[in-house]
Amino acid sequence: MNFTKNPPATGRHRAVGSVATKQRVGRGAVAVLGLTGIVMGVAAGAAPSAHASTAALTSASCTVVTIYKGSTGALVKTLQSRLRGLTADGVFGNLTLAKVKAFQKSHGLTVDGVVGPKTWTALGGFPGCTGGGSSTTVVTKQVVSGIDFLSVRTGPGTGYTRVAKLSPGTKVTGIINNGWLKITSGSYAGKYVSAAYLIDVPKVDPNPPVSTVKGWIATTGGITASVRSGPGFDYGVVAHKSSGAAVSGTQVSTDWVKISGGYINRGEIETTSATLTKVNAQIPTSQLCAVNKAYNSPNSFDPGYTVNTTRYINCSAGRALDSLQAAYKAKFGHYANIDLAYRDWAEQQYWYNKLGPAQANKPGTSNHGMGLAVDFQEWHGHTTEFDWGGVGSNWLRANGGKYGFTQPYAYGTTGESYHFNFTG
Repeated sequence: MNFTKNPPATGRHRAVGSVATKQRVGRGAVAVLGLTGIVMGVAAGAAPSAHASTAALTSASCTVVTIYKGSTGALVKTLQSRLRGLTADGVFGNLTLAKVKAFQKSHGLTVDGVVGPKTWTALGGFPGCTGGGSSTTVVTKQVVSGIDFLSVRTGPGTGYTRVAKLSPGTKVTGIINNGWLKITSGSYAGKYVSAAYLIDVPKVDPNPPVSTVKGWIATTGGITASVRSGPGFDYGVVAHKSSGAAVSGTQVSTDWVKISGGYINRGEIETTSATLTKVNAQIPTSQLCAVNKAYNSPNSFDPGYTVNTTRYINCSAGRALDSLQAAYKAKFGHYANIDLAYRDWAEQQYWYNKLGPAQANKPGTSNHGMGLAVDFQEWHGHTTEFDWGGVGSNWLRANGGKYGFTQPYAYGTTGESYHFNFTG
């Protein structure tokens, strides 16, 4: 729906940077400080930043410096270079803090914004450390989605020759140090890839639920649900199921159901109510999942939304959204801001009264009412990343389907450029 939302008082939200284009993947420079300068500086009481503390590792040959918000200097520049999507200005401010917390969360670390030994290790090791400061741990990672390829190089730096390209989703095994993974197995053993474009391999449930699922397709307004050739978004779409169509099958994992002719995402199937009118916009939030607040739009707008308002979504759609957001952030350096997701009856009535039937559905008939739709950030009347032709809108239209999110409107029409349905 096209409605005007109040812009934030500080002005338009601005992207802090972008990474991982076809020409730039694996090409970011990594600043490395000499060990002697770090250790001698600390030993002499000349701290390398305005705010820093030290933590000894197991080897006496290296001292790791802990940095946090307010720290400044060359170490902060190194941190910012490794995190990607930041200007390496050497000042640990709010943007750097947000990137650190997001990195810690994605790597299973304590999310406190403090860059200590564990966070440095996850980032590839403290600059210049040897012995206890250099990792010998062999890990298996996966190339992040949302990029064209990841370069395989003959050495740990962009100055080394590229010998191969890895596609998104490719798994690599090796040892990470100073922002580069040295591959230890396979045909590229001994070669290097940038660790900045590697993520943890998604965990597979060793005992997936096996049960019979019987219900109907929960999408509305003629939006169809995708049937895929296998249980995951990596498999191609082979068919579609119409809104309200009866389906039954065997649940083979948390989010996928095997039906006749393929697999369908569990989030597309309604099983608790007999008809749409008995469930749409009437779902208790206890049966939905909260959207990560890091995705929230900074705008405040009626009815009562702020940057801190919790949004809700169908749980299967929410897990897919997390994957989409990880890829979006890898591409642009920030999340795709979200205005709206699930809308209950009262809220849908508000929009219907405000905008009328040309721009809003009646309560009980919207995909938002099933938790199967997302409105990314809108700022009516201005060119933003999610308007037609905006970089965000273009990326989502090209890549959203890889995570089950599709745009129902033709490009450049009066339809909502920022609205995407979860169709599985």
